[in-house]
Amino acid sequence: MDIRLFIKKLFHVIPGGLMVVPLLSAIMINTYVPEFFEIGGLTTSLFNNGDLVLLGFLFFLVGTQFHLKQSLKTWKTGAILIILKIAVGSLAALSILYFFGVKGVFGITPLVLLIALTQSNIAMYIAIVLQFGRPAHLHSLPWFLLLETPLVTLLLLDISGMITTSLNDYFSMIIPFALGIGVGFLVEGQQHLFKTMIPVIIPFFAFSVGSHFQIYDLVNSQLGGLIIAIIVLFSGVLIFLLFLLFSKDEAILGIALGSTGSTSLFIVPILSSLGNDRYTVLMPTINAQLITITILTCIFSPVVAKILIKNEGTSNLMKNNLK
Repeated sequence: MDIRLFIKKLFHVIPGGLMVVPLLSAIMINTYVPEFFEIGGLTTSLFNNGDLVLLGFLFFLVGTQFHLKQSLKTWKTGAILIILKIAVGSLAALSILYFFGVKGVFGITPLVLLIALTQSNIAMYIAIVLQFGRPAHLHSLPWFLLLETPLVTLLLLDISGMITTSLNDYFSMIIPFALGIGVGFLVEGQQHLFKTMIPVIIPFFAFSVGSHFQIYDLVNSQLGGLIIAIIVLFSGVLIFLLFLLFSKDEAILGIALGSTGSTSLFIVPILSSLGNDRYTVLMPTINAQLITITILTCIFSPVVAKILIKNEGTSNLMKNNLK
């Protein structure tokens, strides 16, 4: 069989293949041939240290596709989705904290639960929308930017008095998207040139993220990582089903939130630097669990999306995209 044809089919057959295939490939390489990512120079910069640069570029490209008139409805939808996700995450974490304390139960700590449920994988969101949704769904991205970074979680922790954040942290995530909007306005009518670049960036970003993980990380996370990953996926399903009652075309955005972004791992060193005694002992487990949750939700979120969309038939366009 032609290897090129096999790879092409692999990307199309696997739900979210643009994200999942490169991610798993990098994890396998880092597990068995980690020296590949230590070569240095351009190789290491692109495939190991390039995730944030590529993510920023991805935000810029999506910004060029922004249309104000088309985005009013999706902005409202995005705001509702964000509020629901934050509410679910906060309620779940506070419940565990109230009944079981900081150490949680069955390996489920309130801190990890809050991080996992209040963040999303924007690259996965874009991949799911490109495969199952419609272009207008990308206009909700400004809201989802808040869930890609640790900022929402840090803000919640800040409100609780545990840490402090600055406005620069927020602006650093908004600027690439805002610049993209400006460029898109200046080259109106030529945005398709930038649109074709979006599917190219996603695999490189996914590969760079996967280069930080190994298969063994799944084992080190204990049962809690698996349980929380299931909870995150279920939260996406729940929001998906709720939106089916009001707007079937927008329901895909709910399941797209059923994943945790790799940037959730940035919170661990931040908490470590604060020297909070309550979490110092739990840091190794917290880090392993976040890695597991990120990997599992990235793999199974598009699978769940395909199953739900196929069964519910949320829109004719989505059905056609599945063919």
